[in-house]
Amino acid sequence: MVYDRLKYFAPMVFLCSIGFWFRHDLFGFDSYAWKHLACTGWSATLTNNPVSVFLFGLMPCSLIFFKIIMFLSLLITCWIIFCLVRDFYDERSAWLSIFLLLALSPIMLFEFGKFENELFAYPLIVLGIFWLLKKKFYFFVPWLVSFLFWLWPYYLTWVPSFGNSILEMKLFAGLLPLFGLVFVVPLIFLSKDRKVLLGGAVSVVLFLWNAKLFIFLIPFVCLGLAELVKLLDEKQRIKDFVMPLAFILLLGWNVAFFLASPTINELKIVEETVQLHKDTNFRIYNDWSYGYWLLDAGYDSQNYGGGEDENYFGYKKPFIGLSMKDLSVVGCEPTSQGFSSLTRSMKVWKCN
Repeated sequence: MVYDRLKYFAPMVFLCSIGFWFRHDLFGFDSYAWKHLACTGWSATLTNNPVSVFLFGLMPCSLIFFKIIMFLSLLITCWIIFCLVRDFYDERSAWLSIFLLLALSPIMLFEFGKFENELFAYPLIVLGIFWLLKKKFYFFVPWLVSFLFWLWPYYLTWVPSFGNSILEMKLFAGLLPLFGLVFVVPLIFLSKDRKVLLGGAVSVVLFLWNAKLFIFLIPFVCLGLAELVKLLDEKQRIKDFVMPLAFILLLGWNVAFFLASPTINELKIVEETVQLHKDTNFRIYNDWSYGYWLLDAGYDSQNYGGGEDENYFGYKKPFIGLSMKDLSVVGCEPTSQGFSSLTRSMKVWKCN
């Protein structure tokens, strides 16, 4: 029976996350730190998670392999949630709620599309919630194991210095990736199960506190979606309205993921920066968010992984700047047009 379901379930999740497979490279910033670990053994900023460092160090340096890891984490997590919803409602509601979870909000695609250590933790956290709601006394075991892969003090505390520089660490930042699912969250609290009500309330607070804790909310959101399916079935709205909207949004999220940072042009600019360094022997200074991209391109600027705004006024010339800032104010000249969009920009500056 499990095989019969999975042979349809896996292709559904695959098609919903097709953006994973069409991207030219990894998505995001920290993904490149873990990629560099797998490819070279480098782990300078990752030592707070030795178990993950060990596992990533065993991986082959293969983009296809990295994508398989991301997909399997998503697939296993969705399967556990599917089983949870099926037990609370029925199989049809479970199928529909998983599809709607993947389609109505980009959160699953964009969070599981990051090649980071949390990929090993997500299924374990969801499994713990599944066992908790099933009244299994050993529900905490997978949570304890998951700590080996994701626990970091700043996921549990809100510190202003981090909140100023890292968007996801800001209080209520959880509202940003949840925007496509906000209307569903109240449906969690229509449940008559006290554990679902309590767990849903706690998970909402965790998510609003820190966006990185989104995974605790997802099973309860999916139960809310099953409640939505139940309500809409009574009014025959699933086929006529919800499903067409879901397909349109799903296409949009995958296109957005395909075009997300870093784009091919952004990585070319990073390579241009490294080549300019080789030609001039000037040191590279960069906005910290580009540090791991530079590392992947073969230059260790030692400025990555978070921090305060860079003070280019304090750097001794000559140097090369890779920045979204206008460095002409410190006497630098752009070497090319750079990259610019509605939401972000970057440019290479030569500072003599």
